[in-house]
Amino acid sequence: MACGMSIELACCPSLDISYRSTSVKDYLENLIESIISIFPPGINLKVEKNIDDFDLDPKRLIPVGIIVSEILTNTMKYAFYPV
Repeated sequence: MACGMSIELACCPSLDISYRSTSVKDYLENLIESIISIFPPGINLKVEKNIDDFDLDPKRLIPVGIIVSEILTNTMKYAFYPV
């Protein structure tokens, strides 16, 4: 989970940790693209994102980002690479 949080904070400059609201759609789209980009190319993968746009404060948005990061990272890891 530490790797996911590092990716989440490093690659998503739209996240304002000064406790102002941030767009969930922008944040998650950037996070998803950043996670997918760390895997080797060559996988024929299409990710459809249908995310409603609303604002959340970082206290709520960071846990959402960690959960999405873990789900996506594990999906990519176990769907396309041998264990």
